[in-house]
Amino acid sequence: MKRPPLAAAVMTVFAVSVLCFLGNWQIQRLHWKEGLIAQMAQARSIGPRAFSHAEIVGEGPLYARLQGRYEDVMFLVGPRTYQGRSGYHLLTLFALHDGGHVMVNRGWIPAGEEMQARSPRGEATVTGLLRRPERPNVFVPANDPDRNVWFAVDLRRMAAAGGTDLAPLVLYAESESPESANLQPVRAALRWSPRNDHFQYALFWFGMATVLIIIFYLRFLRK
Repeated sequence: MKRPPLAAAVMTVFAVSVLCFLGNWQIQRLHWKEGLIAQMAQARSIGPRAFSHAEIVGEGPLYARLQGRYEDVMFLVGPRTYQGRSGYHLLTLFALHDGGHVMVNRGWIPAGEEMQARSPRGEATVTGLLRRPERPNVFVPANDPDRNVWFAVDLRRMAAAGGTDLAPLVLYAESESPESANLQPVRAALRWSPRNDHFQYALFWFGMATVLIIIFYLRFLRK
């Protein structure tokens, strides 16, 4: 075997270490995602249950049936597309009987119909998944609370705009009673099915590390 250049050996060890780190990170994400999917399946098998404001903690998902009333504080988050059409997600403050508040994503409404959105009156029951809202990526513009323009869910700023405290999870509605009389948001647009492709990513990173080791051997070690 030949003696490899020091610089090439150092760079190869560094690159292989980074690639293996990324592979291990994807394995950890795989276990987390499998646990999340199992937790969601278990919650659905048990059925929705009532939660107080103090019980709505953690990352979720929690399958919940909440009772209270909607308030006249709404946020349009978008643009969001559904079946090729542009629109918004309609989020409304929901006051629980114990005095706390939860943000409810009631569903998707098409662009041009946002002026028809009204909060249902009186006592209401809403059922759905309590979970953390999606984190916006770097391409999503910043929210402008002063103009009431929202590109992503920001519970801290929405709580400040609504003048109240909010639970750390959003309820993504699957049903509500009574139904809104003037506008019924499309709740099918909220169906959540977490992608679980971390194993493929892990194989990719470990495979790249293996290829790099083979290239280093063929180039610098084999006579």
